[in-house]
Amino acid sequence: MRKVLALLACLLAEQASVAAQVLPQFGQDPSGTSRNVYVLDPTDATWIAMGSFNTSTDTWSIPGSAVTSPLASGLTIPSPVITGSPVFPGTGYAYANGASAITYSTTVPGSALTGALSASVLGTANTWPGAQTLDSPIFVTPALGTPASGVLTNATGLPAPAVVNGQPTVSSNTFLSSLASTYAASVIRTGYAAAGDSPPVLYTPSGSACSLNSGAGDGGSQVPTSDGKCWLGKFSAPINLAVFGADPTGATSISTALAAAVAAQSGNPGCAVLIPAGSYKISTGDIFSNTCRIYGVGRDTKLLVNFASGDVFTLQGTLSEVDHLNFAAASGVTRTAGSDIKCDVIRCHIHDNYHNGQYVADTVDANGTLSVVAYEECRNATPNATAAGSGCMVEGVAGGGVNPDTVTWSHITCGHDTGIGASNSCLELKSGTAAALVDPNLLQGIDNILIDPGTGDSVLSLTIIGGFVDSAVNNDLHAVPSGGNVTRIHAVGTWFGTSGGSGVYLENAGSGTTQGFDCDSCQLDINTAQGIIVNSNKWSDITLSGGCVGGNATGVATTAGVNYVTIGGGIKIGSCDALGSGNTTGINIGGASTNWSITGVNFTGSTTPVAGDANLDVASVASGNIGYNTGPQQTISFQPGPMSSVSSTVAGFTQWKKASALDNIAASALTFTCSVNPTITLYECGTNTSCAGATTMGSVTLTTAGQVVSGSISSALIAAGDYTAWSISPGTCTSLNPSATAQSHPQ
Repeated sequence: MRKVLALLACLLAEQASVAAQVLPQFGQDPSGTSRNVYVLDPTDATWIAMGSFNTSTDTWSIPGSAVTSPLASGLTIPSPVITGSPVFPGTGYAYANGASAITYSTTVPGSALTGALSASVLGTANTWPGAQTLDSPIFVTPALGTPASGVLTNATGLPAPAVVNGQPTVSSNTFLSSLASTYAASVIRTGYAAAGDSPPVLYTPSGSACSLNSGAGDGGSQVPTSDGKCWLGKFSAPINLAVFGADPTGATSISTALAAAVAAQSGNPGCAVLIPAGSYKISTGDIFSNTCRIYGVGRDTKLLVNFASGDVFTLQGTLSEVDHLNFAAASGVTRTAGSDIKCDVIRCHIHDNYHNGQYVADTVDANGTLSVVAYEECRNATPNATAAGSGCMVEGVAGGGVNPDTVTWSHITCGHDTGIGASNSCLELKSGTAAALVDPNLLQGIDNILIDPGTGDSVLSLTIIGGFVDSAVNNDLHAVPSGGNVTRIHAVGTWFGTSGGSGVYLENAGSGTTQGFDCDSCQLDINTAQGIIVNSNKWSDITLSGGCVGGNATGVATTAGVNYVTIGGGIKIGSCDALGSGNTTGINIGGASTNWSITGVNFTGSTTPVAGDANLDVASVASGNIGYNTGPQQTISFQPGPMSSVSSTVAGFTQWKKASALDNIAASALTFTCSVNPTITLYECGTNTSCAGATTMGSVTLTTAGQVVSGSISSALIAAGDYTAWSISPGTCTSLNPSATAQSHPQ
């Protein structure tokens, strides 16, 4: 009884050992006299050549060093234990069966051990226990313990189609194109050049040739079959560009592959193309008429632009999107014209891209309405001192006459590590309506924000919210239209500072309309020239409210004839902080300026609070400030009474306790009968009680009775302790009853 139990235990142990064995999977070339035979390592899905079979002589040719043992799965590599035939010790035996196929048997016949197999033995091999002929064109996943089988479909030694849950697979595009359309109902391609270099794609055969590229297909959505038909790829967005053979080494261009990947999704509202990490050469510009998202993984998706002039991506599909890409000029290429991304359609969304060394990063063209450019970073824009507009980003097109509408530039960054040319800007606006610049970080451009519409173009209503605008070279914001119109620039909480020129520079070199600049709670600090300068009397309606203008040569400067200026709302025109310096001059007003208001301004820290205020007319207001006009406005008058003749005697003296500035002078007459008009003059006498050597402050000439006449001011300042006095110049009058008044404010 014990012997029986022992024997039973041995049998069970043997069965368990057999169940644990790894059974090999074979494949062979489908045709030809000499056919390669392969065994599959099931652990890493690697097909390994183990020899070749000559169908004419029924003999094996086994390479002595073609394989190593054991395989990763633990399967022992076949070895020529039997003459001319490979044996898998412990698992079975593979051999030619004389019927142009390879047979695998889990039992090695004893007769085979005696030497080379004869034709008669080969002819009866299929009757052996466990034998299976490998002549099926499709691999089938075997049941547990059953060896797999299959036939290679490529006579060049390519890996055979493998099987995943009953689905044939191939490793490359070349291998797929070697299959006939009749090979299978569907095939999975696991790579483009080699398995794993792209995501898997399911292909099904068509009944006709590929429709693209004269039957050659596009390498992704269409792959030609070996019998003149076409394998059609089944995609779901996003498409990984590696599926179309994109070279991540930068050796070959991806322009064709990218255009094909977008075109393959024509009409799909969810079109998306992912460009994975790598360095990719772009040899030609691409125009995308389909709505699509083209994106990468950030700076690790580097696009090397290999041409000097022209746009790289042009978006013409509504709601197109480009994001998380890294644009750079290819080695040896200097970009001289064109944009990385050009939006020429409604609602582009360009965001989170990185631009290095490009001519222009992003352009929103005339048709780019309701678009958003966000979180873009532009560095080292191509130095080009002769071409205006070579910088980071541009809105509008010169001479277009059609403006981009409601474009938002959000959180854009512009910086330069190596210097830039004389025409580079961070953001240039050639035309556009209702643009918004939100929280920018613009550093070291020539004119960080350049507004320069030409004839027929307009920049209308630009809003700047927050952010830092800092040009170490020239101006932070420069509006210089050359024939076009600029209206209503509104900045809120923006810092314009440390520029090599002015924080804000407004001028007009052409015939266009320029009106409206508001800066609310802005800081214009530590600029070499002015915090803000209005250098053309074609500008009007300027408002500065809150914030600070400090540390500049001049805080606010205007040329002659700039009208309707309001400065106040608690703005500080002096030192912006305890450690900062003030302005040499707080406000410098050009000649003949009207309708100004300077109220509620803190001039602490400005050496001279206001210069040129004598140029302000009677309609201007200056009151309620700190450091300038700190007291109430004062009025002095001159009323000599009825006169039958006029003399130039000085009279009507006033001594001033505080330094003051003359605001205006006016005169009228109750009666007036004169053949020569008399002139009333106000003098600054200094401390001389007879007003000898006086300085003329202002004068007004009377011409008729019952009408006030405003005079002109030539010198406004009155020193503390000085006298002023009036006189009437000789005139020819028989009846005159004049009166004159002058208003001033303490300094």
